[in-house]
Amino acid sequence: TANGNGNANTSVSEDEDEEEDEDEETRRLKKIARIASIRCFRTLAISLLLCGCLKSSYDFCIRGLGAAPGDEDLLQAKEYIQLMARRRLKLSSDEEVDISELPDQGLVRREIYPWNTHEPDRFSQETLDFLNKELESVAPKCEVKVTELPTLLEGIGELESTNKQLGLFAKEDIEPGEELLDEISLLAANNVLKDSLCDACSSVLPPLTADSKVVGCPDCDDIMFCDTTCLERAQDSYHPAICNTDIDTIAKDPDPKEKPFALYLLLIGRALAMAATQQVHPLELKEVKYIWGDFLPSASNTIPLSPNAGPPPTWTLPFSFSSNISGPLHVLEKMDIDIFASLDTYDLWVFNT
Repeated sequence: TANGNGNANTSVSEDEDEEEDEDEETRRLKKIARIASIRCFRTLAISLLLCGCLKSSYDFCIRGLGAAPGDEDLLQAKEYIQLMARRRLKLSSDEEVDISELPDQGLVRREIYPWNTHEPDRFSQETLDFLNKELESVAPKCEVKVTELPTLLEGIGELESTNKQLGLFAKEDIEPGEELLDEISLLAANNVLKDSLCDACSSVLPPLTADSKVVGCPDCDDIMFCDTTCLERAQDSYHPAICNTDIDTIAKDPDPKEKPFALYLLLIGRALAMAATQQVHPLELKEVKYIWGDFLPSASNTIPLSPNAGPPPTWTLPFSFSSNISGPLHVLEKMDIDIFASLDTYDLWVFNT
């Protein structure tokens, strides 16, 4: 009995020690997590401020201050946000800033990430052959060539006097008023909810008469197509990834000032659906692979990561946190795609390339 009691006491003592160790370890992990979260709030608030996305910057700033009320970096960022807001909203120093009116649309540079292995050589003969093969059926009198144009941008450091671009040229005479190009693109979007447009090509649907060719997806409600041809194209290209997912309500009927960003998000969503259905990387889609978003090397418009530094005038690509970050993640969530299980395909840098 004595040995039994002794063993029991020893066991209880060991359990208490383990609980104390676990409590200490838990406290340590919570402390690390808190420090990491505050750093994330700082980075997001300051980075979004530099991009000009003041509302999102303010939101992350306030959330960070909720966790660390006395954080100097976040308090300073908050002051800069209010200062920038007064400038953009043209308010006097004694006028209150209405947080709901904070602008949330900013500008960023087009970044070519070092780890991006999907960036094509747009001027290679292989690229030209592919693009011209595609043109044969949609614009038979045209061809793609590499052209060299003068660089018109000024005040951004040393740049070459000319730059190469892809251009569309006539390879035979084209009469005035003659149809030049006839192409159906499935990388299309509209931001009007329940509008009578084909989900595939965005053409206006014909009236629903007895002999109408309009068809709907057999598994979705209210998803309509011009005819069976558009339905088949959709099923082959993008629709299975979003079928019956309620994704058609995202970014629809936005505020007028948000319309361009809503359309951008819808196009990203369509591209992600096309990639998932066709089982290719989004940057390998032929509809987007050869698009070039800017003509400046990234190093020419780098700025210090400080609230004191404003975006240089050469930043030209529209950006918002909701359209470029949280929106695409929401689309992937609706598509039941785990971004963390497929980072090489659906990481944030892919959206912003």
